[in-house]
Amino acid sequence: MDLSNQYQAPLLQPEPVLSNNELEALRSRYQILFIKGIFGDVLPKSLDNYFFEQISFPNENEIDNMRLESDTGFGTQKTPKSNVGPIENSILQFNEQSPDKKVIIVTHSKGALDFLEMLISGEPEVQQKVAGWISLNAPFLGTPLANWATSNIFYRFIGNSLLKKLFKGDKETFNILRTDVCQQYLVDHADNIEVLGHSIGILNFVSYITWADRSIFMAQSILINTFARQNNDGVVPLESGLLKLNHDPNYPFICTEHVDHIATVLHLKPETSGAKALREKKFTVFLKLWLDNNLV
Repeated sequence: MDLSNQYQAPLLQPEPVLSNNELEALRSRYQILFIKGIFGDVLPKSLDNYFFEQISFPNENEIDNMRLESDTGFGTQKTPKSNVGPIENSILQFNEQSPDKKVIIVTHSKGALDFLEMLISGEPEVQQKVAGWISLNAPFLGTPLANWATSNIFYRFIGNSLLKKLFKGDKETFNILRTDVCQQYLVDHADNIEVLGHSIGILNFVSYITWADRSIFMAQSILINTFARQNNDGVVPLESGLLKLNHDPNYPFICTEHVDHIATVLHLKPETSGAKALREKKFTVFLKLWLDNNLV
């Protein structure tokens, strides 16, 4: 089910996106846990604004929220299997504060693969605490960039060295992001994903940029367009961002253009207060669409 029009319309309206009743439902029934994407924990704290606007909204409205940090053992450069335990423990500890509430997970990029692995191989006790999942720019079907980074000896050496020595990551992480590896993973776990997809509410957000956009990801986007012939956000092709359920034609998703891979969650250059406010408003639209589409 394409919710792209429903996503765009509230952004043009001056009034708040969420009603008082919807805000109260979020306060009383849910907690929000944010999971960053690859390289998300390499920024120094003084520059780390990952999910800043998204977190500002629940903070301002007294909605329980937490961002998964590296001090939990979670690593954005580690493999999904390595991150299962830290994600499980964080959900359990977070939920101890309000055991009557359920958790909405918000992931960006590779964070979606980390969380998906937890859903598939984690403990049922933890899975039952999750009410929903908002996935932003996820590489469910991988990215051609990982294919190229792992198919050349020189790039493989550079990539592994960066991950292991500079970013304290796992050298297998780039392999896990390959398109063939991701596709096989979804095939191998199709039945589990089908069940999980109907037990929690999942909302996918995907985006792409055009040659006219000004983005730090433009070179990568042109490469993917030229050689893989796929519209993309500069890292992830459109189709890759959709975790489709085989038997559900109404699977909800949002697709928009002129948004690169990190623009939804992070700013790397000076921006106006209006741009930052728009990023926060977009997040409230994600929450509203999640609530409106019976994903509770």
